[in-house]
Amino acid sequence: TIIFEDKEIAYKSETITFIPSNIPHHTKPVVEEMEKIQKWEFLFLDMNEIVNEFFSNRPEKIKEFLKNINRQAYVLEREDGAVAIEFLKMIFAEIHQKKEYYKYAVKTLALNLLLFFSRLDSNNGEQEKENRTNIGYVNILIKYMEEHYMEEIDAEKLIKNCNWSESYIRRLFLE
Repeated sequence: TIIFEDKEIAYKSETITFIPSNIPHHTKPVVEEMEKIQKWEFLFLDMNEIVNEFFSNRPEKIKEFLKNINRQAYVLEREDGAVAIEFLKMIFAEIHQKKEYYKYAVKTLALNLLLFFSRLDSNNGEQEKENRTNIGYVNILIKYMEEHYMEEIDAEKLIKNCNWSESYIRRLFLE
């Protein structure tokens, strides 16, 4: 369970929390769950470092971005946090595998994760939400292609491995 102010929120499988350093919080175990084996992974990001690196020539963007990203904490369940979950899986895979240039991949993925959270609750409405979701799906497709680049990849394989319809995949790429 995580506690923000006076609210207690129970974790479930694939619950994602995004907690800026300016948000007071703490966790407490659920007594009934203490006997079960649980796995947690934490990712602490230095938002200032990441943002400064990518927006180094735009100080006004840095200030705006950090203000936006630090405004609140988020607790997302699987359905609301699908894109964030994919970014986190890719980040953890890079960290664990330590392939060549993995540090650059982690920084880039971390920036994308921060962008995802900074865009939540934006004033751009449903179109912005749909665009974020589509970007996540495109990233899943790209990851699959990167993992299978030595094989012949056609639409049928993508459909089968990503569980989407051919028309949906075509629409994603047209957008």
